[in-house]
Parts: sequence; C-alpha cells; structure tokens
Amino acid sequence: MSRTASAWAAAKAARIANAFASNYVDQQIQLKTAAAKQATTWLTARVNQLADQVQQAETAVEQYKAKHNLNPGADGTSLTEQQLAAINTQLVQARADLAAKEATYGRVKALIASGHVADVSQVVASPLIVKLRTQEATLLQQEADMATRYGPRHPKMIAVESQRRDLEAKLKQEVYRIAGSLENDVAVVQAQVASLESSMRRTEKDAARQNLATVKLKALQSDADSTRSIYQTFVTRLRQTQDQ
Repeated sequence: MSRTASAWAAAKAARIANAFASNYVDQQIQLKTAAAKQATTWLTARVNQLADQVQQAETAVEQYKAKHNLNPGADGTSLTEQQLAAINTQLVQARADLAAKEATYGRVKALIASGHVADVSQVVASPLIVKLRTQEATLLQQEADMATRYGPRHPKMIAVESQRRDLEAKLKQEVYRIAGSLENDVAVVQAQVASLESSMRRTEKDAARQNLATVKLKALQSDADSTRSIYQTFVTRLRQTQDQ
C-alpha cells in the first residue's frame, strides 16, 4: 500500500474513533441531564410536600397553645403562672393584714372584758376617746376640789357625778363601736383570705393541667422542628442539584 493510502486510512480511523467518542460523551451528557431533571422533579415535589407538612405542624403547635392558654408573656411565663404569682402575693398580704386586725381586736376585747375600756385608746387611735378622757380627768379634778367643800349630796357634787357618768357612758359606747368596727374588719379580711385561697386552689389546678399540656406541646414542637429540619435539608439538596 502506498504512503498516501496509509495516511488516508489512518485519518479515517481517527475520524471514526472521534465520532464514537463524541457520541459516547453526548449519550452520557443526555443520561446525566435526564437524571438531573428527574432528581430535580422528585426533589421539588418532596420539598413542596415537606413545606405543607411544616405548615401543618406549626399550625398544630399554635392551635394547641391557644386552646390550652400556653402562650407565654413578655417574660416567658404563661398567663396562669402570672395569675398564680399575683394571687400568692395578694394572699400573703391579706393574711398579714388579717393577723394584725385579729391581734388588735383581741387586745380591745381583753380590755373590755377586764373593765379597762378607757385604755382602748392605747391600742386604737381614737380622737373621741382622747377627748372624753380629757374631759373625764377635768371632772375628776373638779369633783376632788368640791369634795373638800361640799358633801356628797350637794347639788354641785351631784351634777359633777352625773356628768362623769355621762362621760363614762359615752366612752363605753365609743369603745363598743370601735370593737364592732374591728370585728367587722376582721370578718371582711377573713372573707377576702378565703376567696383568695379558693382562687389559689383553682389556679393551682389550672397550672397542673397546663404542665401536662406543656408536655404534649413540647412533643408537637419537637415534631415541627424535626419536619422543618428535614425540609431545609431537602431545599439545600434541591439547590445543589439545580446548580449542577
């Protein structure tokens, strides 16, 4: 064979080889492109499906919070916990107030029982009792002065004694009025304490129910977080596939 024929045959062989190689590359590109399109289509459908699941899971969390009043306040505590703290504060104050009023009422009753009604002013501030005792002291001084000059049946002595008895009656009347007012105050605060204690018990039961509800809420929240994590993973994979 001549040198020209050999060169022609070699060139033809090269062209044939190049054609086979080019065709193979084209086939591989087409296969990879088809696979990428198929993967993109599947990933897109999966991402859309997961997006719906994320929305459903997060909606379930919010609905459960609203149903069981589990939305926290600005400080992160629930409304029930805030109510419980407020009632507890009021109850502590009411019990302290009740103890003080009961103590005052007890001392006043003891003075009345022992016949020392005039000493009630030392326990309870009463301008009227102070005024009556001042008038009584003045009358006693007048009575002592008159006793040195007049007999017990003298009209002036009788008048002074009558005034003194009138002052004593007014003093007792004021003391009994104060005692009645103190007793009423004690009853009012006792009712307040009882009401607060009842509210405390109800709120504590609500708090216990909320604690149980919080356990389920955490499970719902965990499910929502897990679904969102999977969704984000598939979104990242879809973007990578589209880039490729």
